Amino acid sequence: MKKNKKKIIVITLLVLILIAIAIAKQRAKKVIMPGPSPTPKFEEFATIKDGYSKDEPILNEEDTEQLRLVTELKNISPVKTPNFSIEFSYKTGGFIIKSDLGLNATENALKIWLNENGFSAIKSERFEYQSNKLSL
Repeated sequence: MKKNKKKIIVITLLVLILIAIAIAKQRAKKVIMPGPSPTPKFEEFATIKDGYSKDEPILNEEDTEQLRLVTELKNISPVKTPNFSIEFSYKTGGFIIKSDLGLNATENALKIWLNENGFSAIKSERFEYQSNKLSL
């Protein structure tokens, strides 16, 4: 009888362990494990035409030159001259011109500097003037 009781207890424990393992596996399947995202199908990629994806705008020559000049000036900023300083604003994508001169004098000094340094094609809307002495 004692051998039968021991067998029943061992079998019961084994059954309980197997049930616990099965429950643990079920819970593990429900947990979303981070991993690589599924590979998108070929059709989901943007179609490439002439080197540009269909989502990228195609710029005309003027816009391309404008972008080139703005990028070049951004890369050399901040610029300090005796009359003003130029800083690129990542918030606006334009340039902040700081000066202690009046507005007209600052604009003229900036125009001369832009012409001398090959940035005259940058549109005036890209420049924001800041100073205590600037008057509108």
